[in-house]
Amino acid sequence: DTLTIMIWAFVVLMVSSSYTIRSNYTIYGTMRRSLRRVIGTRSMIIGDTFDDCEDGAGHVDRNIVLLGFHKIAAMLVAHFEHHNPHLLAKLHVVDFHEHIM
Repeated sequence: DTLTIMIWAFVVLMVSSSYTIRSNYTIYGTMRRSLRRVIGTRSMIIGDTFDDCEDGAGHVDRNIVLLGFHKIAAMLVAHFEHHNPHLLAKLHVVDFHEHIM
């Protein structure tokens, strides 16, 4: 009985996520504003600029995400700098070592 409920829950989440992924910035902005009203803080995330572009017009699409930045990622960035510099604007690096970036 519990397995059936879990399967149905994952099916509903799978189908709904495919439709909501198109409006993820709007959903994030709505959730962030409501959380800010509840908690009462002005800025919860450092470097978050969603308030500057409420409709998403000024938002830069970063389609290439690197999780971690070490030798392979450094070589990829160097390749982008040399051969495809326009791709650097689409690059987003997520790493917990700030001194590397």
